[in-house]
Amino acid sequence: MRNEVQLDRAFVEMLIQRRSCDNRHPLMQAFGISDNTWRKIREGKPIRASLAQRLIERMASADIDAGHIN
Repeated sequence: MRNEVQLDRAFVEMLIQRRSCDNRHPLMQAFGISDNTWRKIREGKPIRASLAQRLIERMASADIDAGHIN
């Protein structure tokens, strides 16, 4: 079974806020994730640990407080 994690809710809320402010770009371009992964994140479902780490690193490199994973 894959190693999965659930993102911290504060981090998810930050992603949702950022997405609502700039929805001109596709999710893949904006966050590097698919529509299916975005749905899982919004619903509080676990995602692959490696994907979560990449997303956190991407947001951190964009000078956004990335939060933590559980």
